[in-house]
Amino acid sequence: MGASLPPPLAVFFQAVLLGLSAGLVYDLLRAVRLRLPRLTAPLDLAFCACGTAAVFLFSLRQTGGQLRLYVLLGAAAGCWLFFRLLSRPLRPVWDLWADSMGDFLRLAALPLRGAEILWEKFRRHGKKLFYFARKCYTIKSNRQSAAFYKGGAGRGKVRK
Repeated sequence: MGASLPPPLAVFFQAVLLGLSAGLVYDLLRAVRLRLPRLTAPLDLAFCACGTAAVFLFSLRQTGGQLRLYVLLGAAAGCWLFFRLLSRPLRPVWDLWADSMGDFLRLAALPLRGAEILWEKFRRHGKKLFYFARKCYTIKSNRQSAAFYKGGAGRGKVRK
């Protein structure tokens, strides 16, 4: 029979892994936040909500719904370990991925920019066409009504 860890110690090490994964996600979001500073607050809010949900679901599943102090300490220790040992060596990798994703999105947006330019041309041409059709209708409408009033009634002398 092999040696096994007591359940609280096993849960503690799983919480450390949870903290490591939370640190990894936060480090990934850092690369995005440095390039798009306007997204800092929404990304931080989303990270806090997801981190809280992860700790809640972890404690619900592993400790029967009881929030244990060693779960919080394990998650904090995992986060601290990640930032202490792995964050700095992995930062160039995240920067490369973020730059590559930005380049990909710029290339993917080129057809959309072309479609926007084409739409603007159609809009301008359609606007001119609409005004032309309106003027044409007005001219045709006035020609028909002018033919009805020909005959001199109101021009020249009035007969009794």
